[in-house]
Amino acid sequence: MAWDKYSATTIFWHRIPAYFVKTVDFIPYFNSDRDGEKKSEDYKPFPISPESAGKIVGLLNSSFFYWYWFAVCEGYHCGKQEVLDFPVIVSKIPDAVSQLASNLMADLQKNSVRKARVQKTTDIEFDEFYPSKSKKIMDDIDVAIAKTYGLSADETDFFINYDIKYRMGNADEEE
Repeated sequence: MAWDKYSATTIFWHRIPAYFVKTVDFIPYFNSDRDGEKKSEDYKPFPISPESAGKIVGLLNSSFFYWYWFAVCEGYHCGKQEVLDFPVIVSKIPDAVSQLASNLMADLQKNSVRKARVQKTTDIEFDEFYPSKSKKIMDDIDVAIAKTYGLSADETDFFINYDIKYRMGNADEEE
């Protein structure tokens, strides 16, 4: 396939987060009737060491990273520089984050839906992900990462619940 150039430890994040920074350790399904099956240009590749991949996938899917990105960056695109500028010492992230990230990848795939879209120049088919359905796993990642940064229970709760009514799609519901 066209993406054989990516190593087994390349991770991919979606360049437009929209309430969740979707980072995966697999190439999400994408097919166009013009180009065939390929990697979507919306997912940016990031080669990484095998020892760090799970920890970084977990970190980039965390509400902690989402808050940082939304507060420090322009709030629409998430590019390589935004990821590289995040202050983290990977070796300090608990190993448990890698297993949680693996659980998250399985859950994202389980909850994905294959969608089709007719565009001006081509018809496309892609897997759409619903991170809000995997929020419990992301919360567990946040709890593990919070220890790395020495956050209190109140600070951890802040990140887990940051903008929760919008991120979970409940903004229009009465509390």
